[in-house]
Order: sequence, then C-alpha cells, then structure tokens
Amino acid sequence: MNWGAVVDDGVVLNKDGSLMAGYFYRGRDLAAVPPAEVNRICGVVNAAFARLGGEPNGYQIRAFKDQLTRLSVAAIRMAMTANDHTVQINSQFVDVIELWLTKDENNRVRWNPTLHLNHQYFDSLQKHAVPLDERALAALAHSAMSLDIYAWLAQRLHRIPHGKSQFISWAAIKGQFGADFGRMDHFKETFRLALRQVLSCYPKAKIEADHKGLTLRHSPPPVSARVILVGKLGDK
Repeated sequence: MNWGAVVDDGVVLNKDGSLMAGYFYRGRDLAAVPPAEVNRICGVVNAAFARLGGEPNGYQIRAFKDQLTRLSVAAIRMAMTANDHTVQINSQFVDVIELWLTKDENNRVRWNPTLHLNHQYFDSLQKHAVPLDERALAALAHSAMSLDIYAWLAQRLHRIPHGKSQFISWAAIKGQFGADFGRMDHFKETFRLALRQVLSCYPKAKIEADHKGLTLRHSPPPVSARVILVGKLGDK
C-alpha cells in the first residue's frame, strides 16, 4: 500500500511523497426519476439528433458517444506573448462525464447522462458563447472544414467594430484550417468551396476573398440575441 497518512479532509500523503485527493459527487438518483421525466429527456435528445440530420440509431449513438468522450478528455493549452508579457492557459472542457445509453421495450433510446463542465469553461460560455443555427449545422454536417469555418465566422464577425475590417492572409488561414495540406493552391481550392457552402447557410456574413487572403467585416451573428422581460414579484 502506497498511502501513508491522511493530512486533510480527502487528502492522503503517500509514502513516496506524492499527494492523492479524493472527491465525492452527489447528484440526482436516476433510479428514482419518474418515467415521464426520463421520457421527456429522451425526447429532447432524440429530437436534437433529428434536427441535425441524423437518426437515433446504434451507429449515430456510438459515434456521438465517441466524439463526446474524446472532447471530454481533450486538454486545451494556449499561450500568447505580447510586449514581454506571456500568458499561458491549461484547461479542459469537462471535469466529469458518465454516459449510459440503453433502449426501452419500444426500442427507444434512453439516456442516463452525467456531465460536469469545467467551471471556467462554463462561465466563458455564459459570457461569450454565440448560438449556431441548427439548420446550418445539419446542412454542413458532411464537411468538417465547413463546420469549422461556420463556427469561426459566427464567433468572429460580430465582434469586429462597425466600420472596421480585418484582413487575414492565406498563410494564416492555411495554418488554422489546412495544416495537413502540402500545396497552397490545393488548400485554397478546398477552402473556397467550403466557404461558399458556409455563406449559403450564413448569408449575412460579410467576407471578401482575393488572391492575398480574406477581408472580414462586422456582421450580425447567425442567431440574433433575444431579450426576455422578467416581471417583478407581485406584478400581474
């Protein structure tokens, strides 16, 4: 046994000098959830599959579970240096994930998920996330590059100041979207085709392409922000 002593609540000092921490998570008892609530959640998830152009069959479910698992274990590392100031960020999107996918007697998919997002990532979503049009995601689902370009433009265009433009060279674009391409002309041909597909789904995007690169201008996001009025207590 490697453990040596308990030095604090949930913290164990091992014999080799390392520390080991234990955590206890408590959530809703899925076994006690009413069937109506489980069916409601199943319907929401299955409807999401349908809106994205898929079917909640075995292949789609396994692919979704595999992609979600890969995303949950991905480590994000970013570093930036400017004016002798360096910032480095090490983070993950998900702290805890548990997926149980089963089917009931009617062959309907039943979901019993547990997903804990990283607190910093969740806070960032609340402050900066831009919703994407599900119809566009379904139309572009055949191309990973098209999906990447669509998400990139949705995040970036609406943050460009009014009356200003941003120029991005082909070399920079290839570094972001085409690192696996050897020749620039092959990348440009593929990127331009994907960009045309994206603009057909995001017609409000103001972007110009020439032999030097892309010029981006302020554009509204794909899904407009909504304002919900909440009345005060006692209002009728």
